[in-house]
Amino acid sequence: MLPRLEPPPRYPLYFVAGADAGSQAMRDAFVGGLRDDWDLRERRPGDLHPAAAVEGQGRWLTKMRLALRAVADAPDASAVAVVSDMDLVFFRPVAPAVRRLLADRDVVFQRDAADKRDVNLGFFAFRCNDRVRALLEGVIAGVTLPWNDTRYERICRKGAGTACRAPSDQFVLNRLLRRPELLGLRSAVAWGFLPLEVATESYLKTRVPASGAFHMYFKTDNVMFHANAGAGHKKAREIKQDKVDGMRKHYEANAAKDCLLYTSDAADDTPCVDLGGRRII
Repeated sequence: MLPRLEPPPRYPLYFVAGADAGSQAMRDAFVGGLRDDWDLRERRPGDLHPAAAVEGQGRWLTKMRLALRAVADAPDASAVAVVSDMDLVFFRPVAPAVRRLLADRDVVFQRDAADKRDVNLGFFAFRCNDRVRALLEGVIAGVTLPWNDTRYERICRKGAGTACRAPSDQFVLNRLLRRPELLGLRSAVAWGFLPLEVATESYLKTRVPASGAFHMYFKTDNVMFHANAGAGHKKAREIKQDKVDGMRKHYEANAAKDCLLYTSDAADDTPCVDLGGRRII
């Protein structure tokens, strides 16, 4: 008889959903597709900062302010919280990976591309400690620096001869993870990547030949798909939801060919469990 596995803790999952019909439809699809027992902490854009409800710096800072809210809500510095976009679809539980990776790290992110070690902010998990708080506050400071501040040039320019770009939260975050001294952070956070099975569309696309389809790189052992490409399009929400729905159908069609998934007291987070389960799903 295999020992009963302890379930992962019920982590708080913070996300932002607008009140309009389109945002609520995406919200319902997102929440309905979760595969973990999260403690849902839903917020409206204006709950975090008035500027968060409009385009520009406020939009970029929404997730930073959301994560700071999670840190403030936490009972102690060892508590774990998760911040997520809604343009994701889940196929298997991700909380076990979060628990495992945060055993010796402060924060873990999705990988943004296969050809560089940049992080993506679509789904990240963190300890609610002072190092993470300082990093989040540093990102906000970097995004809101006036152009004539001497630190602006150091933050927004990657190297000699490169163009200076208006810094987004993700851009500043990637800079500070590697060079915290740019904004005077006293200590670097211990950070890492979530497994590649927690996939971003941008990562998959950098692995695909120009003539290929990135579906071929998406296997039935994947945990999540994040439709993070094409965010600047005027119909971005509809495009993202179509991608999420399409990937869900692709996964379900291929998973049905690969295995039967049994429910069992001993089943944890593996894609196929054959332990004499009670019923087939």
